[in-house]
Amino acid sequence: MEQKGHTKKASEVIEQSAWSSALQKAEGVKVRNDVDLIKKTIKKKESNKKTSQKTWEQRKEIIEKKKTEKLNTRKKNIKIRKEAKLNKKMKKMKNRGHIVPGF
Repeated sequence: MEQKGHTKKASEVIEQSAWSSALQKAEGVKVRNDVDLIKKTIKKKESNKKTSQKTWEQRKEIIEKKKTEKLNTRKKNIKIRKEAKLNKKMKKMKNRGHIVPGF
């Protein structure tokens, strides 16, 4: 407002805000109008967000890694079981004479 030329109105707004904060302080309400403290708290919140985001990303990576490891072990176990079943079947067929070695 001061830049546009409304100096009187700007001074009234500043005075009114000062009075309202003074009345709130008199009533016992905490007035939070310290710019430095507000900036400090905002900066602290941002840093907390960044750290929590980093930990969440690490957690997601760990979960994905465990998931792939479990999947690989499962595939490996299924393959082993399948081969064992096939070997058992072939052994039975050899003993019964269905498969003759060397032909």
